[in-house]
Amino acid sequence: MKFKLVHNKEIHLVKLDNPTLSALKAHVKKVYPQINSNFKLTYFDNENDEISLSCQEDLQILIDEAHHTVKLQVVEQLIPSQIEQKMIHSYHTCDGCQKHPIIGSRFKCLECPDFDLCESCQSKNLHNNHKLFKISNSQELEDFQKSHSQKQKPFIHREFHHVGPFPHIFNHFMQIIENPKFKEIKETASTVASDLINVIKTQMEIQKVQEQEKPQEQTQQFDQLDFPQTCEVQVDQTQQIKEDIQVSQPEIQESVQVQEPVNNELQDKVKLLAQIVDCSEQLAREYVELFKELPLEDIVDIIYNQK
Repeated sequence: MKFKLVHNKEIHLVKLDNPTLSALKAHVKKVYPQINSNFKLTYFDNENDEISLSCQEDLQILIDEAHHTVKLQVVEQLIPSQIEQKMIHSYHTCDGCQKHPIIGSRFKCLECPDFDLCESCQSKNLHNNHKLFKISNSQELEDFQKSHSQKQKPFIHREFHHVGPFPHIFNHFMQIIENPKFKEIKETASTVASDLINVIKTQMEIQKVQEQEKPQEQTQQFDQLDFPQTCEVQVDQTQQIKEDIQVSQPEIQESVQVQEPVNNELQDKVKLLAQIVDCSEQLAREYVELFKELPLEDIVDIIYNQK
């Protein structure tokens, strides 16, 4: 009978004529020498329930029901004393084997944003093109934060509960909104927007009044002047309107030219943020619009500090 042994995305195929649980465990230790002796074998049945193989009878039931190759998951179990000794990185996932959480030493890349490796993956030189910082205890974590992290923006963390898909994204978003720094930026942005709207309204009212006064002035001049003089006045007014249009056109073009790079820069910023934090462009755009006054590096720090 054939078995697929799976551990940290590494798969080995083994064939045993008379399979026993002890023989399977011996083969696991052979193909995964780095694994500790405290592990178990599990599989998923037709109802997608995870079944543990704790004795030979459990294995025999699996053999009797199976018709094809059986996939067995090799699951490591830490001894309580080992858990106490090793640091648990609850909010970090190994980018090599996708193990979560990382237990023991965590190797943080000093160049890539949010890239971590566990001890096993680091020993395989999976990310040897950049320097890694080892974090295995609270002192090393404190040293890393002092030497490599930017100034923290402390605020009270609140727990939010959200019913629906992607609750972690909702929690991060709500924590950002509760940040006092965000509130300061929001107040500043509101003040600037209000001033800008008032300026626009004032200019529109001035322009509206000028447009209403021009026909009245033209009518009065036409009544007071003879026909030849009226023609001259209309020619002068036509020339003046052309000059006004010519003056306003460069201003409009300049405004469009300024607006287009801003829009392009915003779109590039949104795309780059979506790639860095691995999220949709719609969510990235919300982050960028919330923190438009901050550079991209600060926005990334704000998001990952909430993890």
